[in-house]
Amino acid sequence: ICNPLINGKRIPYVSYIISTIHRIILVSYYGLNSQIIYVNTILPYYAAIIARIYRKELIYHIHEYFLNKTFRIFIAEFVFDNLKARRIYVSEYLKSRYNHSSHCVDEIRRNRLSEDFLKSIKVKPFEERKKNTILMVTSLSKAKGIDMFFSLAKEMSNYNFILVISASLQ
Repeated sequence: ICNPLINGKRIPYVSYIISTIHRIILVSYYGLNSQIIYVNTILPYYAAIIARIYRKELIYHIHEYFLNKTFRIFIAEFVFDNLKARRIYVSEYLKSRYNHSSHCVDEIRRNRLSEDFLKSIKVKPFEERKKNTILMVTSLSKAKGIDMFFSLAKEMSNYNFILVISASLQ
């Protein structure tokens, strides 16, 4: 229902609009009976708006900053800047990239990295870093694009690829 096809191919704008409407309906329905609406990144801004309409607690989990400022990103950042929320950032760097708001509670919670590990990291100045290394830090989930990472590593042999996966050995 969310991805109409013509000759086996998605219709880009139509698919996007239909899937967005579908997600808005789902958030509206499930949000009614929820105490908290948790938004993973700033992009599903409609979920944040619905949280405010329903007067629900809003929690943002911020793990990325968008450099490409599309119209959607501008809207998402405007909503993010202007709604009362608890904001959980995964790093000081990300927190510094977004505007601070007096009506929000900001905190930093790193993604499963122990304090001992973080203290052991030695950060080199940017000029001294190798420019041919690509690092991906992710959870073990197909949705994270690990298969694409391996494909790129095969195609781009002039780069060093490092994959750090947050998962147990079992």
